[in-house]
Amino acid sequence: MRRLNFEQRNVSTTTDVLSFPSIQPGPDQVGVPRVFSGIFLGDVIISLDVAQKQALAQHISLSKEVTFLIIHSLLHLLGYDHDTQKKLRTMQAVESRIWRMVALSRT
Repeated sequence: MRRLNFEQRNVSTTTDVLSFPSIQPGPDQVGVPRVFSGIFLGDVIISLDVAQKQALAQHISLSKEVTFLIIHSLLHLLGYDHDTQKKLRTMQAVESRIWRMVALSRT
C-alpha cells in the first residue's frame, strides 16, 4: 500500500484506503451525479492490515472499520476531499449523516 500510495500520490507513507475516481469533478462539483444509474465511479483499495490496526485501536470490529473506509472512499469518488479544514468539516458531516443512516457510529 505504501508503494502504491507513493506511485499514485507521491506520498511515501502507508494509508488505510486509496480511492481512484474514474472522473475528476470540478472544484465545486461534489456529491452524487445527476445521472447516477450505471456510472462507474472508480476504484477503491483498502489495506486490511492498516484497517485491522485501526479497528483494534478504536476497539471496533474489522468489518465496522472497513465499512467506515468504504463510506470514506466513496465520498472521495464523489469528489469530496479533506485537504483543507473547510473541506474536512464538510466531508465529516456527510460521513456522519451516512453513518447515522446505516446505524453506525465511530464510537
